[in-house]
Amino acid sequence: MKRVILILTLAIVSTSLALSQTIDKKDKKSRQNKPGQKSKFEEHRAKLKEQEALNTALINASKRGDEATVKNLLDSGAEVNAMIFRFGLRYAPDATGEVMTPLIYAASLGHIGIVKILLNRGADTEITDGNWTGRCRPGPKCGLTALIYAAVEGHTEIMKVLLEKGAKINGRSPWGQTALMLAAEVGELNVVRFLLEHGADVNARDIYDLGGKTALMYAARWGHVEIVQALLDRGADFKIKTIDGDETALFIAKFFDHTKSLSENSKC
Repeated sequence: MKRVILILTLAIVSTSLALSQTIDKKDKKSRQNKPGQKSKFEEHRAKLKEQEALNTALINASKRGDEATVKNLLDSGAEVNAMIFRFGLRYAPDATGEVMTPLIYAASLGHIGIVKILLNRGADTEITDGNWTGRCRPGPKCGLTALIYAAVEGHTEIMKVLLEKGAKINGRSPWGQTALMLAAEVGELNVVRFLLEHGADVNARDIYDLGGKTALMYAARWGHVEIVQALLDRGADFKIKTIDGDETALFIAKFFDHTKSLSENSKC
């Protein structure tokens, strides 16, 4: 009886193995490509490369201000919110690089025609350069917006277009800096006036790590007299003190030898 059971077991195993080998052969044959035919993986990779090429071309055209090419690329399938990684960010201490978009490039370089095209095609005003700060990884919600880039470069007409499309006037960098703070820092008087006229928070403060400074403190630090006056005229509180050092804008001005910016030329 045991011998019979053993024979039957061996027969079943042998049959299973033969059936498995037959199935494997059929499956392998079905997966073999015809001469010149690409695998699904190869087709997918080719599509990714094609999309990457379109996106890169769109970003480069946006940098150049080439409106016709931008339109053609968008019509051809380029992604309006495409991102590209590069090194070197003007206002990011210790940053290793940032992720740029067509809109950010166009806004920072003053290409208002490109900005309008991109916004009309659905460009997101709140996607940022995603710079590496130690606070967040490169991505769409970590860094400086197109509005902030336009502000520090003095492009008020582009800022107006961005605000009309829903850009946040008090949007912040990972360090809590607003467009008003950075415009005050670099001395863009017209931008400061524009932002104040459009409702920017004059007494907003950056994050604790930077001291909780206001736009007035940024302007005082660099001795931008007219900006100091513009901020004070719009209600900037000169009594606010930094969180870490208990310093006012006047103290900062004195420390950096810009006393005139807050005493002789203002109502501070």
